[in-house]
Amino acid sequence: MSEPSVPLSRRVDLLFECIPKRNGQRYRYEDVKAIGGVDPAAISRIRSGQILEPTMSSLAGLARAFGVSMDYFVLDADEEELRHYLDNERTRADLDKLRGRQQVDADPQVQALAHRAAYLDDEGIRMIEGMINYVLRQKGADVPEEA
Repeated sequence: MSEPSVPLSRRVDLLFECIPKRNGQRYRYEDVKAIGGVDPAAISRIRSGQILEPTMSSLAGLARAFGVSMDYFVLDADEEELRHYLDNERTRADLDKLRGRQQVDADPQVQALAHRAAYLDDEGIRMIEGMINYVLRQKGADVPEEA
C-alpha cells in the first residue's frame, strides 16, 4: 500500500482545525486525553512529525475523540478532500451523536442521571426529556432532534 498523500501530522492538524467541540471551541490536548486517552505529549510529537508511526491506541483515541473513522488516517485523499470529509454533514451528525454518548461515559453526574432515568416509565422519560430540552433552549444550546 502506498503512503497517503497527506502526512499523518497534517491529518491530525486538520482534526484540530476542522472539528470544533459542541460549544464551538477548539479541542485542546487535554480534551483529547479525556475523551480518547491520548497523551498530550504524543499528540504534540505526532503533529510535529517526530512520531511517524504512532501506536494503534493513539490513532484509535484520536479517532474516538474527534468522532472519525480510523480510515481517515489512511484515506488516499488530498487535503481538500480530507476537509470535505471532515465537514460532511453526515459525519457531523454522527459526530454529535458520538459526543453525546461520550459525555454520558465521561461525566459521573450524567451517568447517574441516565441510570435513574432507567427506572422511569415512558411517560416519565418523556417528561424528563421535555425538561432537559427546555433547559437547553433556555441556555441557548442547539437541541438535537434525536438523542
